[in-house]
Amino acid sequence: MKTRTILLISGCVLALASCGDDDKAAQDPGRDLGALHLSKENPQPGDTLVLTYEPDGAEEEAELEAYYHYFVGPGAYPQDIDFTDSSGVWKARLVLPDSAVAVAFNFSRDNKIDSNNKKGYVVGLYDDQGNPLPGSQASLGYFFSRYGNQYEVENDSALQMMQKDLEAHPELNDEWDVAYGMILLGEDRAEGEAYLNERIAVYSEKEELTEEEYSRLSGFYNRTGNKAAVDSLNAVAMEKFPAGNLMMDQYYKEFMMAKSVEDKEAVLQEFRSKYGDKGESLRDFMISNIATAYADNGNYDKFRETAEQIADKSRRASIYNSLAWGLAEEGKDLDKAAALSKESLALIDASREAEKPNYLTARQYQRNLDYNHGMYADTYAFILFQQGKVDEAVKYQEEAVAEGKDSELNERYLQYLVAAEDYDKAVEKAEDFIANNTATAKAKEYYKEAYVAANESADGFEERLASLEKTGYDKALAEVKKEMKDEVAPDFKMMDLEGNEVALADLKGKTVILDFWATWCGPCKASFPGMQIAVDKYKDDDSVEFLFVNTMEDGEPEPRHKNVSEFIDSNDYTFRVVMDQPIEDSRSFKTADDYKIEGIPTKVVIGPDSRLKFFKVGYGGNNEQMVQELDMMIELSKAEGENEA
Repeated sequence: MKTRTILLISGCVLALASCGDDDKAAQDPGRDLGALHLSKENPQPGDTLVLTYEPDGAEEEAELEAYYHYFVGPGAYPQDIDFTDSSGVWKARLVLPDSAVAVAFNFSRDNKIDSNNKKGYVVGLYDDQGNPLPGSQASLGYFFSRYGNQYEVENDSALQMMQKDLEAHPELNDEWDVAYGMILLGEDRAEGEAYLNERIAVYSEKEELTEEEYSRLSGFYNRTGNKAAVDSLNAVAMEKFPAGNLMMDQYYKEFMMAKSVEDKEAVLQEFRSKYGDKGESLRDFMISNIATAYADNGNYDKFRETAEQIADKSRRASIYNSLAWGLAEEGKDLDKAAALSKESLALIDASREAEKPNYLTARQYQRNLDYNHGMYADTYAFILFQQGKVDEAVKYQEEAVAEGKDSELNERYLQYLVAAEDYDKAVEKAEDFIANNTATAKAKEYYKEAYVAANESADGFEERLASLEKTGYDKALAEVKKEMKDEVAPDFKMMDLEGNEVALADLKGKTVILDFWATWCGPCKASFPGMQIAVDKYKDDDSVEFLFVNTMEDGEPEPRHKNVSEFIDSNDYTFRVVMDQPIEDSRSFKTADDYKIEGIPTKVVIGPDSRLKFFKVGYGGNNEQMVQELDMMIELSKAEGENEA
């Protein structure tokens, strides 16, 4: 009886707890943000939140990628979210960090971002009285300003959100003046300089400055053009903090100015004696630079001796792989290349136990390592194949290929399979690649060779290939259609290399392709043979205009113009190049800024209605695929323009 009584009491307690939770839930209906529901309307730091995400059902089978940034001032820290799926409704539970003042949730499926109609999934946090935390709106405004393009979100009031928060809580300026000042400068130079001068006055009145405050003040003087004040302040700061960050910057400058390997070694040794275990990132950079210089001079023993001093395993793996690939491409010192390559794989795998950088989630960090492992496995397989170790090459190339999204890696895999006379597998893999539109023309040749060997005849090959290519084309077209936009294309006026003005307003009725590039950009230059094919294909089509926008290029106008012209002429490219204008007192360029270009190469396709239709970042390494994709974008843009007309 006694035991039974205890059990009944326990049951009552559980029932009461459950009823209390229900009452609490009824009192707090939570908050809806588009497809996302938060279990609390005014979440606070430390709260446990239940998230319910119910996206449009059109892509129910697609895998969900979800994470969030929590903000501590202008600092953004990403964390994975572990959702479980139940019939298209995704649920997760997370605990908000005690230090957070705002959060921004990020969702994507099939690499397509859910931007909540460009509003984003963002929420400021509150205190226990239901008041927004100081800095919460500033953090959200910063998210829209700094990360808006990356997550396809917009908010015209982003700067005002920051301004109002800082005006209401002036104590936040010490934390926010750098981030807010830079954004304000970009929006309104005069207002930005006025704000920085206010902050200069605040710091100048202090009797003592911390090292961080010296650094900020130096940056503000630099941004307002007072170079003499920068030099004077830096000299004082370096004297007060002889092993501080400003002195570290000075070592970086000295190292980069050093001409010989011996001079660089001398700077490194002095840096080590001053900083000891501090400054690992800069020290590793110096060592990597010196090691690479030895490799370039053919002194591989000295390269190895130097590179072994690099503390960061992933950095060491990278330079081992680079040298190994270079040797393999030249077909020399293959045993040395193989040893380096194999060690790069071991190092990258050992890096999995390292602490992740704070700008990546745990899953993003592991994916980066997976990508690097695949790249290094491709190098090792290439070396093994040249050494005649075909079966081993197949094994490592299979690791490199992974999901088969890289056409160049796929091509080598088929080459090795055919060489290993594993024709059935070569046919199977080739058909997968072609059907997924990730096969090069050479890969299709390997497919034919394997098909004929496996079937002892070419009968039916052409029909099979055509069917697979149709499947691949249809898949690619469906993906391109998903990427199509219909947004305002910012106006531009730029000069071409012949001195003619080119303006978007004069190109209405044409489909315009802007290819943002620079002479220092390797992927840009790697894509140019394919872009020449595309230019040649449309050279007689007056309704299509290719403009190659040279941007992010250092140098004064005249030498920059000469350098770009010589590059184009020396490669016999028939591109119409236009020169993006640098923004005074900054490292930014006007058209790139207007189009929110954060990396190059980036291709922008503008329809005949002068509206932005496609925005494509990067180069995948397959020129045939790139030209095909451009064809699709151009034809879709043309068709929509005709429909509008």
